[in-house]
Amino acid sequence: MRTISEVVKWCAGALVEHGDPAVPVCQLFFRWVETPAAYRGDELVCGVMDGQFGIWLCPGEAIAMPIVEGAAEFGMLNAIDNFGATKIANGVWSLSPSLNLPDLIHGFVVLYDVPDPAPWERRIILLSEELIA
Repeated sequence: MRTISEVVKWCAGALVEHGDPAVPVCQLFFRWVETPAAYRGDELVCGVMDGQFGIWLCPGEAIAMPIVEGAAEFGMLNAIDNFGATKIANGVWSLSPSLNLPDLIHGFVVLYDVPDPAPWERRIILLSEELIA
């Protein structure tokens, strides 16, 4: 799904069919925008606000999702410390694990139109000793 309207329909249908909209799993596509808090369209969007990455399932309501490149990081009691981001293609990233918001939605997340470099990308270049000498 790429729009808020599609998410609303999905959640309503999943609630009727399964009793909980987070039981079935969907695919969510979020478009990167530079000022996500100001966005007022119907697309699912993502971006950085106040130095923190977030996704918007509806206007004005951000869900903070700390991200690291590579594998997700887990803390105490297996809680997610950071979602893992894997580059699929230029500007396209998938997140893991899936986003599971009990009683709301459960979906795999893909981000697109992400700038290069992505805010979570590590771009440190180490020179070998042969190049330094």
